[in-house]
Amino acid sequence: MKLYMLPKIESTIFDSLLLFYVAMATNFLLPLYPKSHIKFINETPIIKYLLGFIVMLFSIYHLSQINNPTYVLIIAIILYGWFLLTTRLPPYYNVMFLTLLTIAFLFNMKINQIDLDNNMYMNTKSEQKKQYQTYITFIFIYIVVLTLIGYVYTIFKI
Repeated sequence: MKLYMLPKIESTIFDSLLLFYVAMATNFLLPLYPKSHIKFINETPIIKYLLGFIVMLFSIYHLSQINNPTYVLIIAIILYGWFLLTTRLPPYYNVMFLTLLTIAFLFNMKINQIDLDNNMYMNTKSEQKKQYQTYITFIFIYIVVLTLIGYVYTIFKI
């Protein structure tokens, strides 16, 4: 079985995850809140987690264009849980995740560009899209393996 024949990974979910990571990492809107709000958020961890989950849910819903709310909610729960777990890993793992998500985002942009190219034959379009989707699948597999390696490293301090 060829790798591109595996169930298609929704590559826009990678876009959602990348946006979430960037939003969480930059935190550039925090100064717009009054100090009392910032203090309340910092002193109430459940609010931080709830706000983070809402940003994840919003990102997935709007970027993935998935119309099934249950599916979006399940994906958001899984990805937010994965995000929380990966924040416990050493920082260089998160840098690798961000790099891989950015590469997947660029491949997804290339797939969208192929869709818009009217000068390309349909067979060529299909083959190129399969190629980039295969790359995205490899990135997904690599992220999963990297996460597992990170946990083994963190738990056993190898």
